[in-house]
Amino acid sequence: MNNIATINRVKPYVSVIVPVYKSERFIRKCVDSILAQTYEDFELILVDDGSPDRCGEICEDYARHDERVRVIHKPNGGVSSARNADIKQANGEWLAFVDSDDWIRPDYLETLVIGILHIVSRIFFGIWVQKVCFHPKVNYLHLNVRNNMH
Repeated sequence: MNNIATINRVKPYVSVIVPVYKSERFIRKCVDSILAQTYEDFELILVDDGSPDRCGEICEDYARHDERVRVIHKPNGGVSSARNADIKQANGEWLAFVDSDDWIRPDYLETLVIGILHIVSRIFFGIWVQKVCFHPKVNYLHLNVRNNMH
């Protein structure tokens, strides 16, 4: 159960984007860690970036069993191309990126959303957030902020 109140909305609050290429050995652990999040208001977009192994099939299997999962298949273009394809398809208000050979802690998205809510609450006190990056490997929020108070 989420510790954060979830507002009823049509769109998910977070889109989790995972570019997938030659990660058949790791993709199940990665996806399972995302689907086991304590914060549940998210969609998971898996981009099969023309992977020559069984990654595309594995991703499709997850999509058949969980409505939060969507799969995009595209010719190989590299991780940046895959992320860009995902971003165009994302419905969430916020984006989170996870590499297909990584897995995340169960509270990763909850921690991200708490950080976002804290930052957004500070906007009302004169701080404008230009960029938010949350990195799953080191679990930190990197902020570029501009103070609008004169």
